Amino acid sequence: LIYPNELKQILLNLIKNAQDVLVEREIKNPRIQIEAFSKNNKCIIEVKDNAGGVDEKIKDKIFEAYFTTKDIKNGTGLGLYMSRLLIQRIDGSLTQYNDNEGAVFRIEIKEN
Repeated sequence: LIYPNELKQILLNLIKNAQDVLVEREIKNPRIQIEAFSKNNKCIIEVKDNAGGVDEKIKDKIFEAYFTTKDIKNGTGLGLYMSRLLIQRIDGSLTQYNDNEGAVFRIEIKEN
């Protein structure tokens, strides 16, 4: 009951970002984990990696337009910004936190 193409685009962006940071940091046993579950009348999807997490110094900026940690050739700073906008349009949310292994990006969408 949502926009499947937009959700696919968001998930692809999150997976690609995780892949990029795993390669950049040369993680020996790289892992991207995707979990989907229902909680408190919300559909929740989490994309997790084991690359050490988002630096606390930039954590508040990662969803801003044109903010990127990549070089100009590999990043525009629009992926997370656009992903958050798309989720908000369907009354959902996209947030980020670090767990003990790396970054976790959490999508929450209200269930009907």
